[in-house]
Amino acid sequence: MTSLQQPVVPPGSGGLKIDTVEAALDYVFLQFENNHAQAREIWAETYNKLAEAADSGLAADIEVARRMLLETISRTQLRAA
Repeated sequence: MTSLQQPVVPPGSGGLKIDTVEAALDYVFLQFENNHAQAREIWAETYNKLAEAADSGLAADIEVARRMLLETISRTQLRAA
């Protein structure tokens, strides 16, 4: 398992704490499957960035992917509101 260094807790998740890249990939895949067509592209881009970070294992890549995950969660929450 590859640590995200700082966990991500998505709003409305009941306190779900995503603390590994692998858990983030699972979460993003579920969001991709459950979102409208407009948001699917954003989730797909985030999934790809996380997969790249998992492959590289570099702390800088993991941090970029984590920040993208946070941004995607924020953007899709705004769209849902």
